[in-house]
Amino acid sequence: MRRQIVSILILALLLLAVVGPPSAGQQPAFPLDNCKRGCFSTEEDFVTQGPEPYDGNPIISDGDLLSFSGQVCARNADLLSRFYPDGRVPADLGLDAVDVLDIETRLVAFSTELDDPRGVFTAGDLLFTNGGIIPNRALVDAFGISYDIGLDGVHFVGTKANILAFAALIPQIEPEGWLQGRLKQELDRYQIDLWFSIEGTFQPVGAAMILDGDLLSATGNIVATQASLLPPNVPAGLPQRGVDFGLDAVTAATAVSRVPPIYFSTEILYRGERTPFTDGDVLLRGNGVVAYNEDLIRPFEPKVDFLGLDALDIVLEAPEEPEPRITHIGQVAVTDIDGGNVPVGGTGTGLATTFGYERPYGAWVPIYGDIPSGIDEYRVVYRKAGDPRPSDPATANGIPVVPGVGWRASDYNAIYNDCSGWTPYFSDANGWFDAVEFRRLEQGEGMPFDCNAQLALTVWDSTSAPDPNGHYVVWLQWRIGAGPIHEEPFDHHVQFDNKAPENLDMAIPGGACTEYGPTDMPIMIQAHFDDPHFWRYRLRIFGGDPPVGHWYSVVNYDDATPAAANVGPTGTGVGLVDLHEVDVNDLPAGSVVDCCYGVRLWVEDRTIIGSFSPPFNLLPWGFGHEDDMEITFAYSPGP
Repeated sequence: MRRQIVSILILALLLLAVVGPPSAGQQPAFPLDNCKRGCFSTEEDFVTQGPEPYDGNPIISDGDLLSFSGQVCARNADLLSRFYPDGRVPADLGLDAVDVLDIETRLVAFSTELDDPRGVFTAGDLLFTNGGIIPNRALVDAFGISYDIGLDGVHFVGTKANILAFAALIPQIEPEGWLQGRLKQELDRYQIDLWFSIEGTFQPVGAAMILDGDLLSATGNIVATQASLLPPNVPAGLPQRGVDFGLDAVTAATAVSRVPPIYFSTEILYRGERTPFTDGDVLLRGNGVVAYNEDLIRPFEPKVDFLGLDALDIVLEAPEEPEPRITHIGQVAVTDIDGGNVPVGGTGTGLATTFGYERPYGAWVPIYGDIPSGIDEYRVVYRKAGDPRPSDPATANGIPVVPGVGWRASDYNAIYNDCSGWTPYFSDANGWFDAVEFRRLEQGEGMPFDCNAQLALTVWDSTSAPDPNGHYVVWLQWRIGAGPIHEEPFDHHVQFDNKAPENLDMAIPGGACTEYGPTDMPIMIQAHFDDPHFWRYRLRIFGGDPPVGHWYSVVNYDDATPAAANVGPTGTGVGLVDLHEVDVNDLPAGSVVDCCYGVRLWVEDRTIIGSFSPPFNLLPWGFGHEDDMEITFAYSPGP
C-alpha cells in the first residue's frame, strides 16, 4: 500500500538513527536465516511488542521482511543497499513481492511499493540483493505488454543451482539488455521459470483478458488463472464468474509438479458464507484460507489484529515421491478435463476446460506425467471410449514415438557445463520408453542440471488415430525389471477433433453480385456452418479504390450480443441465419466509389491444436481449425 511521503521520510530517519547507513558497496549482514521457514511483509507499519528486532528498533515498516516466528529478517534498507553507491537508502520504499533465493548468501528477489526517487528502478521492476534489475517491461514482454504495468508477486521455479546461476548473471546485464526477448532466452537457457502477477489488467487483441489476479510466466504462459486459484463457489475471474480479486502475494515449491500447490493472497476480501477471506489471509490454490492474517502477525503482538499481506515466501518441503500417473494432456491438467481423471470405466466427454471453454484436441497431443524412481519402463496406451480395458495389459495399444521421428531432448554438456547438449528420445514400436532415461532427462536424476523443465511421456499424433475425430481413453503402464505390467488405476478421457467447420454457405439480399446503393446500407450477411465444437466467427468487408478492408469484431458463440443471437456451440443449426450487418461506409470515406466489394467470413472451432518440432523438443499449441469463404456485390454511391 502506497503511503504519504511524510510518513516515509519520518520512518527513514528513525531507521537511520538506529542502525546507521551500511558501508558503501557492501551488503549488510542482516539475519536472513530468521526466515529459513518463510517470510512475509505487511501492508501497514506497526510497533512490535514481540521479540526485539536485531537492530533494536521496534518500528516495523511495510518494507521489512518478517518471519513467521515474530522476528525481523531484513529491513527495507538492507534489501536496497546495493542500489545506492554511498550505502544510504533515502527512504523506505515498501516491499510488494519477495522470493528468498539463498539464505547463506542473502540473495533475495523482490519489488518495492514505490519508485526509486532517482529513477534507477520502478516499483514494477524485479530487484535482487546482488544489485541486479530486471525491468517490468522485460517480465511482460512475452504478453505483448510494452509498458510498466506493475508487479505484485514473484516466484522462481527450477533447481536451486540453476536459479542461483541465473541470478549471478543478472548484475552483469544492464536493465535495458533484458528487453527484446532476452529474458525468455536466458530462462530457457538456464531451464528455469519466473512466475509473477501484475498490478493492472491487459486486453490483448483477439485474446482473453490478462487479469492482475492471474499468475503469469515470463515465458508468456498463464500458470494459473484467477478462476482456478480460488474455490469454485467464489465468483473469481472475468467475465464468466464476475470478480477479479487480484493476486497480491504468491509462493510455491521451487521444484514443482505440473499442478503445484500455490499459496497466495488477494487484493480484496470476500464475505461469502462458505469460503470468506480477507486480503491479508494466506490462501491455497482451489482450497481457501490456510492461515489467517491474525495468526501471521500474532508473534509480533501488535495492537491490532489485521495488518494485511503484501509479500509472501514459504519454504516448502520436497514432496513425497509421486505415484506413477498421467497429470496433463496437451498442457491441460487432467483435473480440468471432463472425465480426465476417473476410476477405470468412469465416463466423461474428454473436453478440456481452458480459457473459459470446453475444448477437444487436434493434431499433436503431448501427454505428461510422473515416473518415480524404481520404474524401468513405461508407456501410454489407449482404447476407444466405452470399450473395456484389455484383460491382458500387454495387448493394449501403445502410443509410440519411434527413432525415425527424430525427437531430441536437451541434455547436459560436460565440456561447457551447461544444457547445450542434445540426446535422441524415442520408444520402441509398442510405445515402451526407458524410464531411467526419462528421469535423467526430465528430472535431472544423477546430473548436475535439470535440462528439461517439461518432457512429455509421449506425443500422440491424433490425425493418425483410428478415428481422428474419436473419443478415447488413455492410461499409464509400467514395468519394474522383468516383472509384470502394472497399470494406472485411472482412466483419462480425451476427445479429438481434426476437422475444420463444415458446410459453409453465405448469402446477401438479392444474391451474390447484387448492386446496392446508399439506401441499401447496411446489408445483412446470412450464413450457415456446422462444427460439433464451434467457437467464433469474424467478418471483413473489402473493396473500393484504392482497395481497403475493414475487420468487424470477433463474435464468440456465447457472446451476449445480437451478432451471436443465431449461432451456438455447434454452429448455426439448420439453414441460413442472419449473422451480422456490414456497411461499405465502414471503409475509409475516400475509397468508397462505384466498384465491386466483397465480404469474407472466417469461422473457427474450439480445438486445442498442438504441433511438434521433434529436433528441438518444442510442443507449441494454439486454438481452432479454420475455414472461410466470401461473397461479392456491387455498390454505387450515386451521382
